[in-house]
Amino acid sequence: MGFEEDDLLDTEIEALAAEARAAKAELGALRAARAAATAEDFETGQERMAEWASRIRVTTQEAAAMQAQQHMTQAHLKALQAMISSTAGQVRSREAVLYGVLAQAEEYEAAALSAQQNEAQAAAEATVSPVQEDPEEAMLKQRLWQLTASCDRLVDEVHSARQERSAEARTLSALSYTEDRLAESRHEAARLSAEVSQPAPARLQDPRSSRLRGSRASASARRSGAQLLGRSITWLRAYGAFDGFIEGFCKFSDCFFGRVLLGFSSWVWI
Repeated sequence: MGFEEDDLLDTEIEALAAEARAAKAELGALRAARAAATAEDFETGQERMAEWASRIRVTTQEAAAMQAQQHMTQAHLKALQAMISSTAGQVRSREAVLYGVLAQAEEYEAAALSAQQNEAQAAAEATVSPVQEDPEEAMLKQRLWQLTASCDRLVDEVHSARQERSAEARTLSALSYTEDRLAESRHEAARLSAEVSQPAPARLQDPRSSRLRGSRASASARRSGAQLLGRSITWLRAYGAFDGFIEGFCKFSDCFFGRVLLGFSSWVWI
């Protein structure tokens, strides 16, 4: 009986040892599988982190570029506003000068009409009672004719000044159009700043769509800025030509009106 019990114990011990070895082998396989899964998850996480980091860098660069574009647009808008304010002041001053010139022209036209009436009356009196002209009367008639011709030229200049006033009205309409374009550019800049101020996760959900929106917004801002700059340059050239014409007209009118006033005062003194 003792030998049989020993054999049974040995058999059980061997079975337990075999089970222990199988459990160890299974545990080793589980540990190896878990290590492989952990390594794979770690590599996947590293790749995902690298991809997210690259997306964050790209988005940050795009946001910086959009902010720089926004700053440039704001500076350009401020420069255009300053230029428009100064140009509007110059236009108002030129308009005041033109109104003064027109008032002087109306006064000279009234003086010319009165001189023509006096001349017609003198001619009628001369036909009724013809007498010999003295040199002073001949000189007076010559000055009256000169004053009449000067007034005719002055009337022509008044007509041209009125035409220039219509051109000035067109210039003011161009100014209002430029202000409308400025308002549109301000709305565009506000929209760009709103897109830039969005949170990072919202921009990173779809990197291709965010890059596409950023490129479209940048292209739209560049196109609007280029169109506004071209129209501003065209308007400035037109206003420069108009300003030069007005300065020349003011110089000519000062000289011409001075001569007419001198002749008229000398005629009144005689």
